[in-house]
Amino acid sequence: MVKRVQLQRSETAKNGRGANGKFAPGNRIALGNSAPRKAARFRELLFRTVGTDAFVRIVQRLIKEAIRGQPWAVKLFLNYLLGDPVPIDIMSDLEEMKQRIDAFQKSRQL
Repeated sequence: MVKRVQLQRSETAKNGRGANGKFAPGNRIALGNSAPRKAARFRELLFRTVGTDAFVRIVQRLIKEAIRGQPWAVKLFLNYLLGDPVPIDIMSDLEEMKQRIDAFQKSRQL
């Protein structure tokens, strides 16, 4: 039999955990990773700073560089327009999975 130890209120405040061992509300010890919050603040600042005209000019410049054949511009343009390429083996796996699902559904209808 495992004996569970209840943390006293002073211990909970000291280590930031509740009686169940999980982080308690208001825990100041484990505030999490600050990098995503900082990146979100920078992104918000960027959105507030760059106006529509500047954004259009930047995109036009990117397109111009892609048309000129700059590899970095072509890659960036296509990645944002089409997304990352899907590996072929994933496509064949998806097709195989679809066939299995269809076969399963047909067997359930009998």
